[in-house]
Amino acid sequence: MNVTRMIDDPQHSRPAPTPIAARPPFRLIAVFGLLATSALICWPASASLYRYWTDVEDLGGTHGPLLLATSIFLIFRARNEVAAPAAQPSILGFAGLIACALAWLVTLRAGIEDLQLLFFPPLLWLAVFAAFGWSVARMVLLPIGVLVTALPAWGHLAGPLQFITTHAVGLLAAVAGIPVYIERNFVTIPEGVFEIAGGCSGVHYLVVAIALGAIHGEMTGASWRRRAILLGSLMGLALFLNWIRVFTIVVAGHLTSMQHSLITHGHYWYGWTLFAIGIVIFMWIASRSDPVVDTYRRPAAAPVALRPPAYLLTLGLLVGLPGVVYLIDFATPPDGRELQVNLPSGHSPWVGPVHNQDSSWTPEFAGAHQQAQSVYIDSHGNPLTVTGVVFRSQRQGAELVGEATKLFGSVEVTTQAEHVIDSRAGRFRETIIVGPAGARYVVWSVYDIGGRQFVVPFFSQLWYGVRSLIGAPTSVLLSVRAACEPTCDAGRSRLDAFLSSMGGSVLAALTAPPAPAGDAARSAEIIP
Repeated sequence: MNVTRMIDDPQHSRPAPTPIAARPPFRLIAVFGLLATSALICWPASASLYRYWTDVEDLGGTHGPLLLATSIFLIFRARNEVAAPAAQPSILGFAGLIACALAWLVTLRAGIEDLQLLFFPPLLWLAVFAAFGWSVARMVLLPIGVLVTALPAWGHLAGPLQFITTHAVGLLAAVAGIPVYIERNFVTIPEGVFEIAGGCSGVHYLVVAIALGAIHGEMTGASWRRRAILLGSLMGLALFLNWIRVFTIVVAGHLTSMQHSLITHGHYWYGWTLFAIGIVIFMWIASRSDPVVDTYRRPAAAPVALRPPAYLLTLGLLVGLPGVVYLIDFATPPDGRELQVNLPSGHSPWVGPVHNQDSSWTPEFAGAHQQAQSVYIDSHGNPLTVTGVVFRSQRQGAELVGEATKLFGSVEVTTQAEHVIDSRAGRFRETIIVGPAGARYVVWSVYDIGGRQFVVPFFSQLWYGVRSLIGAPTSVLLSVRAACEPTCDAGRSRLDAFLSSMGGSVLAALTAPPAPAGDAARSAEIIP
């Protein structure tokens, strides 16, 4: 056979693939080296993901380890394509890497874990983009991007999906002739009440379906249009299967007077069995119609595997930016002076601070350096409860705003309304709450981060993250509560009058630097 003639023939124009063994593994090793360096230097994110993926009680991220293994396999599978183009470091990639690393550091210092983890996969990908350019980065975009489906931020969809699931099940029950009453996330039938809890929202099924669709599209080399259709179909199927799961449990409760084993136990694995059967059937049907796609790419002749200056600069940025912040923490000795919260004496007509004998409001702030709570009383005998919380520095699990903070304490309260209000004393976050005994209160709160005030908790934490990059600022929460007696408007007026006359002095006392040893604190109930 004439080899030259075969190459000239249009029907035989494709050369034989270069043997894998002929491709040096330097590029693949370098790519995995960048990813491993990123995971190590961003160890708080890696540790958080490990805890989330191995949480056998929540189970929301237990697919994470399998997804990580799949991501590594997909990159290895594409090793020929990753090694083919010449390394072309990207200025845009370096700019994105710097911006993403700073954003990750800010959210880390702010203690906003879900947002911090959202920046982690982009940071991994931007490191590859910066060092090797777009041609290589696009080959690892999906393998790295699929890790987003194993992040805890998806849990924020639980509320909306609970609402949708509750009403979908109510509609299915009505169609089936089962008398049903829907209130919030509760489905009531004559035999009993079902609560559509967070685990019944279908979030876990949804993210697993998205991951499966993305991986299937990558493995088959499908077009972007086909991938979009596949993802949309799988997402809809995952939600529908969850509705069927909850609906059949309701039917079982109706037919067995709430005695079926699906109600008492076993509904978790029943749901995953139903999901697996539905997804396997769908994927089998979809795979039969998958087009045969030639994913072969002609390798570049003698590509430049690595440009050392750009690669070293990428490593330097990955290590240097977080490293500087870590060094600031290490080099800054903790302030050993005792922190005292000194609530000021009341201005007429307010008398105080006096001992707080009301135990119905004891805020809980894990890691706070000091808390103070006292009562001020006006000339008519109406009390106001003032709470001050001070953090000299914050960290994950010990922050002013987070999962470990409870402004209203462990007592269960209902929030009736929450909004920002402008008063003579400034802007405050107003919350109307109802206590367990039915008593109503109006609460005004404001956050002070290093001398800058905020009424939106999220923004206060972000600002703390920014400021803490050059040193941790003192963080303060001032909260004042008044009873809605005789109305909440009356309580609101008392808050306005008190804070107009004393708000500045209260905040000044809370944000004052630690007192020198030997100074006596004013009368206030100190909560250790």
